[in-house]
Amino acid sequence: MFRGEVMVKSNKRNAIFTIPNFLSLFRILLIPLIFVSYKVYGNLYFLGTVIVLSGLTDVLDGIIARKFNMISDLGKMLDPFADKLTQGALICCLIDKYPFMLTFICVFVVFEVLKAILGYIVSRRTGVMRSAKWFGKVTTVYLYVAFFIFLLFTEIDVVLFYVIAGIGMALIVITSCLYCGNYIIELRKIKKEKALNEK
Repeated sequence: MFRGEVMVKSNKRNAIFTIPNFLSLFRILLIPLIFVSYKVYGNLYFLGTVIVLSGLTDVLDGIIARKFNMISDLGKMLDPFADKLTQGALICCLIDKYPFMLTFICVFVVFEVLKAILGYIVSRRTGVMRSAKWFGKVTTVYLYVAFFIFLLFTEIDVVLFYVIAGIGMALIVITSCLYCGNYIIELRKIKKEKALNEK
């Protein structure tokens, strides 16, 4: 590989002002609108529009990043961060209506923090920021759809609510365990390689 090619790849990794990054930032800026439209004005139509817009920009930034080679370290961090903040905001909106969501957000926070800590350790030791996996994206899409249903359909059956919420919680746990399992495997590989190099 030529030096010029290495520099181009490095610049792309460290890029800040990219369309996917702006879309992720836009999703973060939409979060106050979620609270205002639901908690202050109770405008479900506007809330639904904000959720759909947030979900579409989430899908769009991933497509643009891959298709136009705009994947960057900042984007790898900003994209999931925007997802988790949006999901957390939606869960908080639902707590008054569905007390079970208090348990949901506790599980959500515990596993996300654990995943973030292990991901940070791996990134520090390898110097490489990991992208979101396919199973993480599946969970994100499911949660968007579930929260959309909970917030906009006010007369949802209790049993149906617990089924949808239970599946969402199970996906969070399974996805987090898969991520953490991958991180632990990587850390073991790093430890083994270090031990071999010291011999």
